[in-house]
This record gives sequence, structure tokens and C-alpha cells, in this order.
Amino acid sequence: MHRGPITSVVVSKEGRYVYTGGYDKNIYRWDRQQGTSERLGAHQHLVNALALSEGGRWLASSSSDYTLHLYDLEKGERQQILYGHNDDAEGLTFVDGDSKLISVSRDHRALVWDLQTGRILTEFRGHSKDVLSVWAYRDRVFTTGDDGRCLVWKWADGTLCAEIGPFEYELDAVGGHGGVGLFAIGGDDGRVLIYLAEELTLHTTLQAHERGVKRVVFSPSGRWLLTAGYDHRIKIWDVKTGKLAKELPAFRYQWERTLAWTPDEQQVLSGSFGNVYAEWDVEQERLLSVGRELASPSINDIAIGPDLILTASDDGKFRIQGVAVNAEGGVLTNGVAISEDGRFALWGDHAGNVSLVDVQQGVVACAVETGTGPINTIFYDAMQHAFYVGTYGGAVHRFDLATRSFGQSWQAHQGAVKALAVNDQHVVTCSSDGSIHAYDRTDPTRRTEFFGPTAIVNDISLHPNGRQLVTVGRDKVVRLYEIDSQKIVAQHLTHRYSVKSVAIALDGTIYAGDYWGYVSIWHPDREEQPLVVRVGQNGISALRAAGDQVYASSYDGCVYTVSKEGIVQEALRLFNQSEEGVEC
Repeated sequence: MHRGPITSVVVSKEGRYVYTGGYDKNIYRWDRQQGTSERLGAHQHLVNALALSEGGRWLASSSSDYTLHLYDLEKGERQQILYGHNDDAEGLTFVDGDSKLISVSRDHRALVWDLQTGRILTEFRGHSKDVLSVWAYRDRVFTTGDDGRCLVWKWADGTLCAEIGPFEYELDAVGGHGGVGLFAIGGDDGRVLIYLAEELTLHTTLQAHERGVKRVVFSPSGRWLLTAGYDHRIKIWDVKTGKLAKELPAFRYQWERTLAWTPDEQQVLSGSFGNVYAEWDVEQERLLSVGRELASPSINDIAIGPDLILTASDDGKFRIQGVAVNAEGGVLTNGVAISEDGRFALWGDHAGNVSLVDVQQGVVACAVETGTGPINTIFYDAMQHAFYVGTYGGAVHRFDLATRSFGQSWQAHQGAVKALAVNDQHVVTCSSDGSIHAYDRTDPTRRTEFFGPTAIVNDISLHPNGRQLVTVGRDKVVRLYEIDSQKIVAQHLTHRYSVKSVAIALDGTIYAGDYWGYVSIWHPDREEQPLVVRVGQNGISALRAAGDQVYASSYDGCVYTVSKEGIVQEALRLFNQSEEGVEC
């Protein structure tokens, strides 16, 4: 079973076998008749997508280790590894009688592979940002991504045929059905646009979800369209009429990145934050995966209190020193912070709720909904005795402990608020749209912008001197800014992979953690390269400074301490994600 979120699920043509890939790097084959599973193989980093060949013999996988794997399912073994991308490999599909494979990547490219030789036949460079999704129709390929464009090109030579867009939002999903000659695009504005594949004209517009659409999947007959979004809703649409036919009941471990139909269209399968895929009965609109305690406690965020480590994790349980406060669990939690006196903590979940916990009593005192999407980040402000909350919808809310309710709120970014921090003058925020803002804490209408990043900004930290801030993100650069001038005064490019988290110790040492588990330790006032150490067996999800001590949490289920000399020690372990090891 998986030990992390399941990112992809596909079903064999006869419906007996299900294949899944996940954050734990593993690929599993499930026998639906026998109720058994076996580990087929693994990547060196998380699996982003799977594709089955039309004939059913081949399974291809894409990964954040930048590679593609090709498995011979008749032999049950990996046949080859395809090297060519230089960033996360995302969507993929077979073409030309299963003799070729098309993959898209965050390196802004699409590649066409000859599967007999493993050679790259064609390189398509039409996109200006990350390419996330791909669908092939006859001799053409449809690709979408973060540049808000759907590009149509020929896989044989990479010739651009047409462009749909650009839209003012990211396009995370494209999918179609060759038999009915339709394809659908899912946008970050919640709409689904259905087009005629030959004419490239708009057929139907669906206002499908309140927030970003993450997946669009036609049923085998082409009669139904399955959609899922960040509003945690899964819907089935009548393609002919454009009307909503059904809405499947929510699953608390729901993961919107992947959906699949069974061949008879009787069941819908989904990857989840659990260790087993979820399953629904379509006719009865009933969740079959009821009552399962599935999700692994992969750690997404930490807060450090007086002799306490608090964790927010995939299984939705709020833990203090590894002990769950809410024993029944809930949906994925991304953010947690603790008050300076250690009395109160605030957790935020993927459903957009925050829960205030009395740490001393070990009980949930109250829960409040933000209404602006999943909670991404929380920061405690000692001056106001309040918590600042950043959401997927781009909003910032101040949760006041005195009233136990939200006070001030404002729209900080067009994209998701990835992180925020507060000092006596500013509320600084960073976003998935690549922007960095510093707001006057007394008047959020007064805003200063910082420029430099070329991709998603994942984290931000304020220097103890109050005059500087540091940012990290997908462009792999650690940047130190002067707040008043907005000038970048120092930076380093030591990381080879996307940088997820950053913290500044009391003495000014800057720690940055990437998605491969490495932490760089940087003294910007010294003319020397940062020290880099391997801390986790999966990505570093959060870094928190407590004086001169820095704590690092990893998706591998552990919290570590990291000294400025690079000494790493385990401080708290919730589970061992790498128990089965990783095939290289």
C-alpha cells in the first residue's frame, strides 16, 4: 500500500487491474477481483502520472525525478528509463499504435519518444511556462499549462497548428474522447470548456466548480464527463446536454489530481490522500470506500512551541508531540502555527477551515471556515495576539484570539498564497503566481511589490533584523531582499531542484529545503558557498527557526533538527515512508 498521496490511477481495458502511483515514489498494481496489490516499481521521486497503452501491454509513468519509466505488464517488469526532461515530468499519453509516447514537463516542453529505441523524435517548445496536461487526437496533440494556453500541434514534426486562448488563468487539465470528437479544458477559474476536436470551436461551457478544475475525464462511451476541482467536489456531466447528471459524495481523503472510469462506467476511481484508491458506485452515487482509515501522516507543516513540536499532515490529524488531538481525523492539513506563549495553536485544512486548539488542554476550542479555499499557510503575530491565514483563493485573513473569529481580510494575490510572515511593520506574502507583496500591517491597501522570481514562490521568511526577507521557489534561487528598497542584496543557486521552504535563524543563517530532501545552510555575509546536507528521504515540507535551532519536516514522516554545521538529528518521527526502500 502507498505511504503518501496517490497522484495517478488508471484502469486496465477489461477492468480487472488498477495501477496507481504516488508521492511515496511507488507504482502499484491492484487486482480488483482478488483484492490484492503488488509493487510494480518505483521512481527516485514522486510519481506524477501514469498512462496505459491502448493494447494494454505497456504502462508508462512520469516523475519529479525528471524521468519516464516504461513497464512491460505481461512480464511485470520495467523495460526502460527515458531521460530527456530537465524538470518535473507531468502528463503523458501513447500514440501511433502504442509505438510512441508523448510527455509534458515543467521544463516548458513536450517530447515525443520512440519506444523501440528510447530516442526523442520531436521536441515541442510552444509553451512559455510549465506544461501539465496532454491529450492526443489522430495526428495532433493538445497541451495545456500554467501559461493559460491550449496549444494544438502535430506530434510527427512538432508543427504548431492552432492556439486556444490565452486565458487569464492556468489550465491544469485537458482530456478528450476521439470517438465523439470532443475535448475539454479545465481552468483555474472553475470553468470547463468543451470543444469540437476537428473544428476547434467551442461546444459547451460548464461553470463546473467554485475553484480550480484539476481533472477532466470522458467516460469510455463518451456520454459522460467527469470533473474534479479544488472545491472538493466530483461531478458527472451529460456531454450532449451540458447538464449536471450526478455529484459523487465527498471522501475525506479526496485528492483531485486523478480520476478514472471503469470500462463498464459503473464505478469511478480516484487517487486520494489515503494509501488505497477510492471507489464510487456511479448509479447509486455511493462511496464504496467508507470508514477506511487510510492516509499516512506525511508532514506538510510544523510549529515549534516551548518543548513542543506540532504537525499538520495528510491524514488530517492535528498532533502535539506525535499525539493526535482530534482522534477522528479529517481532511488534509497544510498549515499550523502556535502562539508565543505556547497556549494556543491554529491548524488549517484543505476544506478551508481553521481549528483553534488549546494546547495545554489538548482540545479543539473552535473551528471557523474562511470561505476562500484550502488553507496553505498560518503565521502567529505576537503584537496583535492573532494568527494570519493564507488561502488557495489568494486571500489573507487575520484570526483574532480575543474574539475567536476573523477580523481583517483582504485579497492578497491572484494565485494561491503559498506563505506569509509578519513583523511590526509588514505582512509579507508570496504566491503561486510568482508574486511577492509586502503590506502595511495597519493598512493593507498600501502594498509594495518585489520582483525577481520567474516561477512559483513557495516560501518566505523575515530576517530577525526586520530589514530583510528571503524567498524560495520553483526557479531554485534563494533570494535575500532589502525590504525598504526591494533590492536583491544576495542570492545563491546551490539547489538543483525546486526549493520548498526557508527559515532564518536568530544569528542570520538562512536554511532552505528542496523537494529532494536537501537543505542548504547559507551565511550571506560570508564569501563562501552554502553548505548542503541531505536531511529527508523525501522533500522538505517546512523549516522553522527556534532561536539558533532549526527544525525541518519532511514528507517522509519525520521532523529533524539541523545545526549550522550541518548535523542532522531526528526530533520526532510519525512513520517511515521509505520502509520498503526505493528502486533506483
